[in-house]
Formats: sequence, C-alpha cells, structure tokens
Amino acid sequence: MTAKTWAYEDFVEGASLDLGVKQVSAAEIIEFASEFDAQPMHLDEDAGKASILGGLSASGWHTCAMFMRMLCDAFLLDSTCQGAPGVDQVKWKKPVLAGDTLRGNLVVLAKRLSRSKPQLGFITMRSELVNQRALDFLPRRLAWRDAVAALLFQRRSPPRQFVFGQQHIGGTVVEIDAHAVAGREQRKPAADRRFGRGVDDRRRC
Repeated sequence: MTAKTWAYEDFVEGASLDLGVKQVSAAEIIEFASEFDAQPMHLDEDAGKASILGGLSASGWHTCAMFMRMLCDAFLLDSTCQGAPGVDQVKWKKPVLAGDTLRGNLVVLAKRLSRSKPQLGFITMRSELVNQRALDFLPRRLAWRDAVAALLFQRRSPPRQFVFGQQHIGGTVVEIDAHAVAGREQRKPAADRRFGRGVDDRRRC
C-alpha cells in the first residue's frame, strides 16, 4: 500500500477533526431523490413546504452520502482505512433543506487492536453534522456503542512520530503526540498490547 498520512497509530483518544463544509443545492437534492428516494418532499419545493419538513429537503440517505463524501475528502482517502463493521443506527434530527451549509466533525473516543488481525485496529469515533444555524441534525450513531462509529485502519510499520490535532482538556488546548502514546502501549503486557484488552477478553474481533 502506498504511504498514507493517516494510519491506526495516528489517532489519539480525545482528538477532534473538522470535516469542512458542504453547500447543499436544490438541484442535487432532486437529482439524488429522482434516482434513489422519489418521495414528493425530496422532489418538489411546494410538496416540501406542505410537509412537516418545511421545504425541499434532502433524503436522509442523501445526507449520509454527503457526510461520507466529506469524510473521504477530509482524510479517509489518504488513510489506511479498510472499512467498517457496519452501522448500528442513524438519526436525522433536523431536515437538510436546499441552500443549507453543512459542517462535519469527528471526535476519537477509543482505539484498540483487532484480536483476530493484530495488523489492524479499530478507531471508535463520534461524528455529527450541523447546519448554518448550528442545529445538530445528524448524530451519526454507528457500530457498537451509542453515538459511536468504528472504522478499521491498518497499522503503520514501522511506527512514526505524528501529532493528531488538538485535545481540549478543562478548557486548555493540548497537543497530543501519538508516538508517545504508542510508546506507552509498547510497555503494556503482551496480551494487552496485541489485543487492546486483557487476556480474558472474549470478543472475536
């Protein structure tokens, strides 16, 4: 695999990543809905206004697709990501309307090595999208825990120094050195270091 900027070792618990912004047009809402979700409120402004959504609105699946594009552009295409185990739930809390500006954000909640494939590791993330009114409409709840996304990344070999973003602790911004964290992991017992858990861990992954 060609060298990538982001690998398992480059993510640190508590760090956040801005996914940038996305402008949503009426044309793309109608185009997506015409092919994949041809409900009236996604195809016609008047039908949208007559619905509980209040205007021409993007399909929830279109919202997910836009989020995925933002994720890819922000870092995923320059990473060792091998996909994800699945989606547990997605909640669309507010409609995405034509003319909205979306902003995405990720927070790293946890990381662990795969038990069955130790060259891979799970990065557990919480993700969200907000519109220009700063209303949280899509807490993306994936994988194993509430409000969590788990993505699978290959490990970097050999490890290198890398600072992933900034962590906010008690109002103070702290730079995180992933190499130092990796060094602490290396000092753990072999079972902990390999599996990310103790020897009594019974999870298949």
